[in-house]
Amino acid sequence: MVYPNYYTQFNCIADKCQHSCCIGWQIEIDNDTLARYTATDGAFGQRLVNNIDTTSKAHFVLKEDGRCPFLNNHGLCDIITTMGEDSLCNICKLHPRFFNNFWGCQEAGLGLCCEEASRIVLNQQQSFELVNFCLDNYSKKEKRIVKLRQSMIQTMQNRNLSLLQRHTQLLQQLDLSMPSSIATAKQLYLGLEILDSQWQTLLNNLANTPLEQLYNDVQLETSLEQLTVYFLYRHLGEAKDYEKAIDMARFSVLSTQMVMWLLHSNQQMSLTVIARMYSAEIEYSTINITKIIEYLHK
Repeated sequence: MVYPNYYTQFNCIADKCQHSCCIGWQIEIDNDTLARYTATDGAFGQRLVNNIDTTSKAHFVLKEDGRCPFLNNHGLCDIITTMGEDSLCNICKLHPRFFNNFWGCQEAGLGLCCEEASRIVLNQQQSFELVNFCLDNYSKKEKRIVKLRQSMIQTMQNRNLSLLQRHTQLLQQLDLSMPSSIATAKQLYLGLEILDSQWQTLLNNLANTPLEQLYNDVQLETSLEQLTVYFLYRHLGEAKDYEKAIDMARFSVLSTQMVMWLLHSNQQMSLTVIARMYSAEIEYSTINITKIIEYLHK
């Protein structure tokens, strides 16, 4: 398995989390775990059965407020406290990790939709590196995409250049120019599927700021470098052909610029919080990403 040098730093912060992944997300249950739950005896076993819907893909029946029925008032999981951590279904064990499969390896990473993962990724001072990376583990078709990604990540990690210069070079590699403003993207993002009303408020607050002004905060350059590299690593890894990889590279630059624009317009919030919200709203919706790619083609 291939993974970033910060990957093993992650541990769930459980009850200290301000945006629990046990709230607002449908939690599907894999077949092996479902069999274990349905075979559990006693009152807790009955509670498990009573809170699982198996009419289609098995999943927990969320409460009216969107909470998992096993998330207790202390912010802890009753399944873990009763049966142990190894009793979790796969999605709960693995979140917020993501995985992309290739010919001879699997790439893993930490998704920014988790506040702790966002903190880890964006506070890295050391340059992004991949553990266990070997180009020979990719097919000929995959190597072309991986080499493109390596080149772009190398560009992003050239700290002798400003972030604006690095983004400009990145777009030049894609035969694109840096726009003077991204204000036209506001309506695009407002027209996407929105999960959290606070996200819509952030979008409504977007001020018509020239793009160059967003690059003035040099103190955030390393964090924004890590953010762009994260997008490139994750989403070019999802691409199945070279043309799709180009689209995802453009998506990566726009996504970083959107986070910067949101931060500039909502200065009472931190970069890690806004990046987490962006990830939750955009990265986990195929429909939203597709609409953004369509916008970039115009």
